[in-house]
Parts: sequence; structure tokens; C-alpha cells
Amino acid sequence: GQGQIDPSSGEIIQDYSGIAICVPMGFGIKKAFNGNGGIKLEAAYRFTNTDYIDDVSTVYYDHGASSSSVSATMSGTSSGETRIYTGYAIDGNYPAGSTPQPTFGGTNPYTLVSTYTEPGFQRGNPENDDSYMYLTLSAYKKFNNSSKSYRTINMHQKRKIKASF
Repeated sequence: GQGQIDPSSGEIIQDYSGIAICVPMGFGIKKAFNGNGGIKLEAAYRFTNTDYIDDVSTVYYDHGASSSSVSATMSGTSSGETRIYTGYAIDGNYPAGSTPQPTFGGTNPYTLVSTYTEPGFQRGNPENDDSYMYLTLSAYKKFNNSSKSYRTINMHQKRKIKASF
């Protein structure tokens, strides 16, 4: 919903910053089989100061109020598996889109078919910033440089330089 008008307040929702600080922590182990190859194992954990690496924080935005079909699709609102919610309208005011179910018994029972991603439902936790980790296992091979090899072989030989004027 960033850059869109908030349907409840009428104000424009501010864009979040595209810049974040990341604090890396990790370790690595390297085992060489010979001078030209080996394996490496690396693990790292990254702390950030943003809650928008995965573009998820606070609640689902009402994509019906969105001016762009792309932002509506990207919001994830009203997508996914549906569920049937059964509730009771004590005061007789049924929620929009609900179906009264007088056969259920009780005071004004109704059912409502919805998803777990309705506008206003909890989408993320703005109390915690995002972080991520990775684990990498890799093999490596060093390529020989022929000019370097030649220099290494002839390194200990003394060169005779003739001067001529």
C-alpha cells in the first residue's frame, strides 16, 4: 500500500526507505586438498534495521482501494486458501458479505467465506526487524598461471646481464 491512499484515514501511505543497514556475523572453514583445490563451508547471519526486506510488515492493504492492478496483485490481499468463518451478530447487524444461518441456533448466526489474507488482517510483525542467514558449501579449483609458473621455476637462477655502450 505504499504510495497509495489509506481508505480509513484518507492520507497517503508513505514509501519506506530503499536503504538499510546490515550487520553481518558469521564464520567459515576452508580445507585445501592440495595447492590447487579444496572445499569451503561458510555460515552467516545478517541483522538489519528494516522490516521491509521481504516487503511484509503490519497488516494486509485493501487492494480494492489501489489505483494499480500491479500493486493490487503484489499486495497478496484476498489470495490463497479460503475458510468459512461462523459468527453471531448479537446486535442483528451482519457483516458485509455474510450469509445468515438461522438453522445453526443461537443469536443471529452467520457464515462468512474469506481468506487468511483479508484487508486489515495481520501480515507481519512491525515490532521485529528482518534478518536472514545462509549456509554455503562450495568446492574450488585454482587455475595455474603459466607465466607465474615459469617465474617460479627460474626464480633461483642468476641472470647475467651484459652492458653495452
